[in-house]
Amino acid sequence: MPPFSVSPESFGVVQSVNAWHAGVRYPGEAVVARVWDARRGTPLTGSAMFRVILLPDRQIVPELDIEDSRIAIAVGDTQEWSNRIAGLSHTSSELRESTATYLTSGQKDLDGLRQAVDRRACDIDEATTELARDSLRMGALLSKAAQICRRVA
Repeated sequence: MPPFSVSPESFGVVQSVNAWHAGVRYPGEAVVARVWDARRGTPLTGSAMFRVILLPDRQIVPELDIEDSRIAIAVGDTQEWSNRIAGLSHTSSELRESTATYLTSGQKDLDGLRQAVDRRACDIDEATTELARDSLRMGALLSKAAQICRRVA
């Protein structure tokens, strides 16, 4: 299970995450979004020490929009990730809703079916995460620190 959700229901929602380094916890934010919003590049406030923004679909992020060196933006390499992920997520939601209906029925003979549906929903969730990983792996990573390094080089 990823440390934050990549399902379409979570798109645009700031999710609290933690990163650990040398036994120290660093609180941060993660956002998965369909399109870039310049407000996501504004300086961090509050207790967040970093912000990670995942943009699974290929798009342009203006360098000047990234105002804080603690913000990293991963831009995917495909144009169709959001559509594929939405389809998988919809299927997973439907499976989970079906399972909830069976759970309320209380019939013992449906336990095997419930377990199979739960396993399939988990498989779909894992496939969703893998699609996100694949898209972002081949994309670009942007940050203010990377901009500074390019200017110096």
